[in-house]
Amino acid sequence: MGKRELLIAAAFVVMGMVAWRLTAPPPPGGVRPFSLDTLAEIWRNRNTATGGRASVTTDGVLPVSDTLTEVRLANLVAVDVRGEARADIAWTLQVDTTGPSDAAAQGTAERTTFTHDEIGPVLALGTRSPEDVPRAGTLTLRVPSRLTVRVETARRTHIAAVAGVRLENLVGDTTLTSVAGSIDGAHGNGDLTIDDSRDVTLTLAGSRTTIRRSHGAVALTARNGETRIEQATGRVDADTINQRLTIIEPAREVRVGGVGGEITIERPRAAVDVDARRSHVQALLDRAVPITVFSAEGEVTLSLPDHVPISLDVEADTGRIDATAIGLTPIDRDGRSRIIRTVDEASRVAVRGDRSGIVIVRMK
Repeated sequence: MGKRELLIAAAFVVMGMVAWRLTAPPPPGGVRPFSLDTLAEIWRNRNTATGGRASVTTDGVLPVSDTLTEVRLANLVAVDVRGEARADIAWTLQVDTTGPSDAAAQGTAERTTFTHDEIGPVLALGTRSPEDVPRAGTLTLRVPSRLTVRVETARRTHIAAVAGVRLENLVGDTTLTSVAGSIDGAHGNGDLTIDDSRDVTLTLAGSRTTIRRSHGAVALTARNGETRIEQATGRVDADTINQRLTIIEPAREVRVGGVGGEITIERPRAAVDVDARRSHVQALLDRAVPITVFSAEGEVTLSLPDHVPISLDVEADTGRIDATAIGLTPIDRDGRSRIIRTVDEASRVAVRGDRSGIVIVRMK
């Protein structure tokens, strides 16, 4: 049966229901008439969770050996870890559940328990639930700040003031603050915020990432999503696909390779090297720094400061250059446009475009 026949059949069904509704005798007292609204209400009543709720909180303290270096977290919904000057680990597990009654919900919550297992230098922490109980639990930890934290499963994660963090393909909203050592691993499909960190090496997929005040090197491989890096004092390296990448006031060198998406470098303090394809590249300068941009099948926008000496070497092959905003006219020859402006001892801004448009404007 084709789409046309299906539409005709559906129309006849609707017309029949309307005719029946208009001509049918009224229902007996106390009986609801048949209608689509009645069916929808029945479905909602059967599929809407009702009943009881319960919350169970347990806590305790675990001794920590001098040889322990890492805490590993798994089978959790939410994690809150803070490093402190202490020699043990204080833990609190809160389990919130629902059920057909308060007593049933209470029983379900009590069946989720805190687990710990020390294997050499690693302490594995998590929860254990029966197979018919969905994973639940918010674990709050106060740990020695010398430890590294590895998170394997959690939908909400907050970690602060520890020696290092490892994300094992973590999915969900994550906040990392004041991590003294390295942050590495992989994150996807959620908000990732990193403040006051050192070295950051991450693979990102569909993440909305903000990195502020990193004091070491930042190395990213990112696909989809968006990333914002603010006031990085170390070198920044990024390889992106369909990312919206913004780097603001980097103090050291920046290198970016990108395919698709947008790449924006604002107010860099050191050399910038960008190699992009089918991307929109923006470089906003408030001072003279060396910039090199290779663009294929994309767009490049240069924003240059007034009264700052900068040498320009800009060429578009099978593309265009628009520099009217700064009073320069490109030389067009053999399908190429070029602008050369040499200023003695000034930083050089070099742009090469292949089937790309290049626009040079004044910094606002």
